[in-house]
Amino acid sequence: MNAAELAQKLHLHPRAVVMSGTITLRMKNQGALPGLTPHYARPGCPVVSYAGANAVEEPSAAEIEFSFQESGFPLPSAMGAYSPKQGNLVQLMYGRNGAAPTQGAYRVLREASTVLSQVAEAKREVYLATLPILTPGQMGVTSGRHYLLGAFNGDGVALYLNPDAIEHQVLKAEFPAHQKERSTGGVSREPEASASWYEALASAMATATGLKGDKLYEVVLRARAQQLVDQGRAPDLKAGLAQAAQEAPKGAAQGKTAPTAAAPARESSTRQIGARMRGRTLQDLARDTAGTMKGPAKAPARGRGR
Repeated sequence: MNAAELAQKLHLHPRAVVMSGTITLRMKNQGALPGLTPHYARPGCPVVSYAGANAVEEPSAAEIEFSFQESGFPLPSAMGAYSPKQGNLVQLMYGRNGAAPTQGAYRVLREASTVLSQVAEAKREVYLATLPILTPGQMGVTSGRHYLLGAFNGDGVALYLNPDAIEHQVLKAEFPAHQKERSTGGVSREPEASASWYEALASAMATATGLKGDKLYEVVLRARAQQLVDQGRAPDLKAGLAQAAQEAPKGAAQGKTAPTAAAPARESSTRQIGARMRGRTLQDLARDTAGTMKGPAKAPARGRGR
């Protein structure tokens, strides 16, 4: 089977292409990080942390990437050495700046990392179906990358498929039996999609504490931030505050500035609130919050003559 026959078999979208060659590792962070390790697409390339089946979410695009050395194109002069960086950059990326991938997408990245690393280690020739993307750069320079749609062996049998490519019918193929993650669906981290917690929590806390406006907003966000930390969904309180502020519905602060992590006065009480949130009802949480904010009760003065 050649590339043209595979493209026909896959009913490949005309915007996409098929290449033949070998997968090679692409190193990041001055050679310290293999590009096939799921990481965030921002300076420093922080590695995605997984807690069991789920990832610790960060509001940023996450990706894997590798190089692909073509060997089957019939025009050798086009594949000649143009620069030391000659080669095709291939990426699989989910999420965007300000919004984390879904948990399904995080799992897709982790499984794709495992499968493609094994293919690279075997150094066998494969077919890749990709979507070429060009991006304008400085001084009129244009850079490009390939977005991964699927990897196939020499007989055209799928080794790995991008679930989104199948869902949107960019190509048609059967998932390989070993591929477990077949959807990027999951809880979205878009602010509008996760705002229901704020309304319920704010209502319960307002009833128990009598707070309103900016003060209520601050207490709710700090409690939510500590909950995210305790659940392993945020690495620290500062990150939890940022995520909670992002998740809160628009207008929740009534136009006032969201709290920052620089005010530690209530941190200890907020930590207690966050710990109590797990497995508690909103009524329990509001009652506990009210007790925490009032502080310990003063001991009654002993009467004289006793």
